[in-house]
Amino acid sequence: MSHVFEMPPASGPLHLRRAARQQLGVAIERMSAETGYKFGPRGWAYYAEGLGLITKGEFDRFEKLLTDMRKDGELDPDVIEPDASRMATMVYDFEASDETPEELAQYAVDEIGQRLRDWARTYHETGFWDDLDYYVEGIVEKKDLVQIFRSTADRYNVRITNGKGDTDIHTRLAMLKRFREHTEAGRRCILLAIGDHDPKGLHIVEGLHRTIMSCANIKGLDWDEPEFDVINIGLTEQQVYDFGLMQIANLETGGGKDLSDPSHPDHYKPYVQDYLSRFGVWKCEANALVGHPARARELLEDAINRFIPASHLAEIRVKNEPGQAAVRDEVARLMQDWTFGES
Repeated sequence: MSHVFEMPPASGPLHLRRAARQQLGVAIERMSAETGYKFGPRGWAYYAEGLGLITKGEFDRFEKLLTDMRKDGELDPDVIEPDASRMATMVYDFEASDETPEELAQYAVDEIGQRLRDWARTYHETGFWDDLDYYVEGIVEKKDLVQIFRSTADRYNVRITNGKGDTDIHTRLAMLKRFREHTEAGRRCILLAIGDHDPKGLHIVEGLHRTIMSCANIKGLDWDEPEFDVINIGLTEQQVYDFGLMQIANLETGGGKDLSDPSHPDHYKPYVQDYLSRFGVWKCEANALVGHPARARELLEDAINRFIPASHLAEIRVKNEPGQAAVRDEVARLMQDWTFGES
């Protein structure tokens, strides 16, 4: 795919030919419609980089371009994930019905039929985890990855937590309570972790077990000896090269200072010095995987299949089908004599 951007000589906003802006808007809207993804501007920048549309030096201006395109009516604003903290509260603001009573009744019957089929599928004589030796969860450092991994994780009943760097107390405690429940049921608990490939990201993942265990004595957990394993499944240096992920040639932190600069207050910390000696001055953010969604999902599924066999999904469905069929039959019998009660 050709590089369609016309870069200005100064550091002003990134410019596109009008036709290219329209193509970009259509491409993002189509991808969002087909997948359901609604990334933040940074996530879409990684998606565009994965397609070869922009280079690593154009990210900030690309994010500004998306804002301009939304304002100019060239990009549907709904493809950008909204800031939940700024959203209005929800109310049931009903309007006059535009269908006849008969049409609404037919819709209700169709909807009830689908709901009944869905309810039958919630009956399980055998639980998903009952025949397994492991319980698995995942944690990622960037929220955009939750969308990429969600379909794969949901198929295997694997929860994905957005750690947002260091997880908060409530997140850690909730995770420990789930681990306690499954440990008591005889399963080994596994936490699959994906973080940035930079000094802080690797430091967070390497210390994740210790960070979670810091909440082990909180009131309400009641678990004397928590046991679980944290497994780092990315980003590794090899994955960065194999996937062709964008490498950023600095170690800038949120404050704009570079960890490779001896004047940075964290420069001489052991985890920074270890990173510099092993990898040098470059980093790769985890949401670079947004540009390679299929390979990212494959990465997660391969890790999950180390503990949950791919065949388990079909096997558990077969085991539960007789009970679900019995539910459908019983509902049909009960519905024969069903009538509306008094309102």
